[in-house]
Amino acid sequence: MSDIKVGDLVMIVRGMPCCGGTKNIPLGFAFTAYALSKMTAPESCDSCGAIVDGLAVVYADSGMGAYLHCLKKIDPPAEGDSLPTRADLEVTA
Repeated sequence: MSDIKVGDLVMIVRGMPCCGGTKNIPLGFAFTAYALSKMTAPESCDSCGAIVDGLAVVYADSGMGAYLHCLKKIDPPAEGDSLPTRADLEVTA
């Protein structure tokens, strides 16, 4: 399907392909991918009512789902790229 897999942190970055709507889930909403599946039957868009079919869906542990094409994977920070802590910045006199 894509490089998104269970356990990845993902964010809603675009709306539906039919109308661009994001009625139920706001842009910028982030969650951990709990399960992935492909739609087995056509559904209607919550925003415009258009029939969408065959799209991959990523689910959160709450049961809320978002279409794969609406998501972007958020990569974890690389090792060693963290900001210095207060202890790192303190200089002993």
